[in-house]
Amino acid sequence: MKEQELEIIKLTEAALLGALLIAGSEGDMAPIETVKKMVTKEDFLPNYQDQLHRRIFLAMTEGKTDQITVANRMNDKGTLQPRDIAYMSELIAETITSLDYEHYAKLVADNAERWRSGGRAKPRFTGVV
Repeated sequence: MKEQELEIIKLTEAALLGALLIAGSEGDMAPIETVKKMVTKEDFLPNYQDQLHRRIFLAMTEGKTDQITVANRMNDKGTLQPRDIAYMSELIAETITSLDYEHYAKLVADNAERWRSGGRAKPRFTGVV
């Protein structure tokens, strides 16, 4: 997979996590419940920064998705790394809105199909490029 494609995948994963963190800080649990039906932790790149996106997403699937709760949950499980809290703050700051979470989830799922198949898979969700 080309470096450019990997960067787009990382950006898309970050946008989804940022949207979920924002929704969680507003007390909205509907986005994570919807996303859990579309995406699993295995849909996040496996070799990116010590599985950073996978670790954050897994912690989100267990309840509230606000930054403090997710960080505490990761710490309790022993998966919190020194830079994770700052990274979650960056995700929140760089994500414009939580409203596009479903679109980002579709992109993450489709990207995962592509990288698993070496670029040969077609998108699962129609209308998503």
